[in-house]
Amino acid sequence: MVKGGLRFIADENISPVLVTILHKLGERDIERISGTPYAGTNDEDWLPTITKLGYICVTCDRKMLYDRGVAQVLIDQKCMAVFFGSHFAQSGRWDQALWLLRYWRKIKKHAETMAPGQLVRVCKNGRIIPVYARPASKGRRVW
Repeated sequence: MVKGGLRFIADENISPVLVTILHKLGERDIERISGTPYAGTNDEDWLPTITKLGYICVTCDRKMLYDRGVAQVLIDQKCMAVFFGSHFAQSGRWDQALWLLRYWRKIKKHAETMAPGQLVRVCKNGRIIPVYARPASKGRRVW
């Protein structure tokens, strides 16, 4: 990934308020999916397009990794995505904001080294680890 050329798109499960906070702090490389024509559409429909446009998906929807259709799109289209751990989705908005502000620069720095098709999870302590899309039956736990 070319430094300075990073572009992120926040899935609908990331609050628009968090994206606005990042914008107010000068972070202009992240957009909301809710502000695009893809808002409300299936992940299988918008992921290929944003991948072709060079975006890295930011989400806390870990089901994407094992849902048959979405996981296959992640693999086939060589999507890049950053998954926030379950701690993020289970936290209140204030705690989400504090966590995101604490680790956003680290996430961006790691994204500079990501290759097409790479998927990572950001743990509660900020550690970034690879994850893999594995199309499986519903209900399979990823982490």
